[in-house]
Amino acid sequence: MKVIDCSFNNIPETFDGVLLLGNFDGIHKGHVSLVKEALNHTDSVGALLFKNNPADIFEKDKEHYVLTPLEDKIRRFANEGVETLYVIDNDEAFYKHTKDEFIDFLHRLGVRRLCVGEDFTFGHNKEGKASDLSKEFLTFIVPLLEIDEKKVASRLIHEYVKEGNIEEANKLLGYPYEIKGKIGYGYGNGHKIGFPTANLEMSLPYLLPKAGVYSGLFYLRGVPHKAIINVGKNPTVGLLKHRIVESYVRDVNEDLYGEYVYIAFMKWMREEKKFANLEDLKKQLEEDKKELLR
Repeated sequence: MKVIDCSFNNIPETFDGVLLLGNFDGIHKGHVSLVKEALNHTDSVGALLFKNNPADIFEKDKEHYVLTPLEDKIRRFANEGVETLYVIDNDEAFYKHTKDEFIDFLHRLGVRRLCVGEDFTFGHNKEGKASDLSKEFLTFIVPLLEIDEKKVASRLIHEYVKEGNIEEANKLLGYPYEIKGKIGYGYGNGHKIGFPTANLEMSLPYLLPKAGVYSGLFYLRGVPHKAIINVGKNPTVGLLKHRIVESYVRDVNEDLYGEYVYIAFMKWMREEKKFANLEDLKKQLEEDKKELLR
């Protein structure tokens, strides 16, 4: 895959293929349908990605979280057969350009064919619509995908993840929801009760699921291992200020500190709760382990 950094006024390399346009948070089944449509018309598919989360530009006083940071979008698009990615510096000035200026940018990029979802908008105040692109380019407009009579959208997946409804989120994504980070040091309480946990330190703004216990997969050096994943504030051993993600990995006994791993959420198991003591917590974890092995 070729990844090309660019800006509105600096295009180091032009593109002659079908270019996908969108925000692409999640790279969900709807986004994959765009890739498949584009591949029906060419072997050369590219996508325009944003360097920054648009929400961070418009609401700088708030923290915003995403399903897929830029590096995950690149990885997932590569897996789907996209060959070229343009990563544009979408600063404040970028969103002040009119729809006609954005169309001019696409012309300067060398684009002749586009593929977008039917709800795609662009330009200042989202004044441009998919139909405006059709007047200038050969544009393949893909209807929004529906699953269980619900339109597949990043916003809906965000809601499912925040609710802990991870199975519904995964259904729309087409894969288990993942987060990535480095294994850091915790308090060591898991070791005391025979359930050592790997604590994830995240440097990327992932949207965390609702506090609770999940079954999932722990990808160590690309190999998946079954895991019990806890998202929460550790109420039994002392309430933390911020939620943490810690995983008990069934068949890994080595020192994991400093390792970069992916954690995939598969299924909600139970609410996080405060136990009277570590022994009661251990009993519950034994039950969780039995459920994980079913």
